[in-house]
Amino acid sequence: MGSLHVLDLMGTSIECLPDSLIDSKKLAVLYLNECTNLLNLPSIIGKLELLEVLDISGSGVKKVPTEIQSLKHLKRFLVSSGAFSGTDNILDVISGLTELQELLIDTESEKGTFNWKIVEAVMESVKSLTHMTSLQFRFLDNEVVDVLKVVDGVTRIFAHGEDSLQYFIEDFDSRNVQIFFGCPISPNVKIHRLFQRYVKYCNGKDPSPTVLKLLSKSDAVEIAKLDNLEYLPDFDFAKLSAILVENCNKIKYIFGPCVILSRLEELYLYDMQELESVSCSFFSLDNLQN
Repeated sequence: MGSLHVLDLMGTSIECLPDSLIDSKKLAVLYLNECTNLLNLPSIIGKLELLEVLDISGSGVKKVPTEIQSLKHLKRFLVSSGAFSGTDNILDVISGLTELQELLIDTESEKGTFNWKIVEAVMESVKSLTHMTSLQFRFLDNEVVDVLKVVDGVTRIFAHGEDSLQYFIEDFDSRNVQIFFGCPISPNVKIHRLFQRYVKYCNGKDPSPTVLKLLSKSDAVEIAKLDNLEYLPDFDFAKLSAILVENCNKIKYIFGPCVILSRLEELYLYDMQELESVSCSFFSLDNLQN
């Protein structure tokens, strides 16, 4: 087995990995997904130094051994959430995979009943992984949710809750980032020009101080489906170059009093049933282009 590059045992009845696996020094791809009788990964897994792809999703593995951190060439890792003994184990294992690019976690649960605290723990563990391009969670109906996706130098993030945001606010100013709060990641943003810092908020609730802080750091903001406000939440609009608001059915004014819009160039308003005026007070839109 010394020259083996790919080993596919998907869906087999294997109960353990042979000790001879350590002889497969050139092994780059190992598929153990759906091996439900496989309950443990041996510590020798860490000796497969050239392994680039490891899939243990849907297997019977109940704990990921810390030796996996020795897989310094691992680029793609597929695993079930039940394989982690707790959030501390998640952090220990994933944060040590320094070359990891793609991580898919099979939740083994319905989307509506999933414990999103696991997402927050994983987000914390990947924030230091500089090569990450994809973080996904798969649910029982085979729906896959993109939580982090990097395309053409732009980092797109799905934030299910506020705790997910805290890991990205600190360096928000230094990255090309699109954050989708309460809605799935989409490459088709409605603000046509690409801005470095973009936030789409469609949570249906009044934004918290944490969210308002994020909005105030943005270049472009899209707000949708806020049903209980008469005008946009009060935050610092000074850095914003573009604003899009849609399907906010109770908003009568876009901006409240004393709003500073010194950089605003683009303003889009769609499907605003109760809209009476852009502002409830006088203000200047000298830079507005659209």
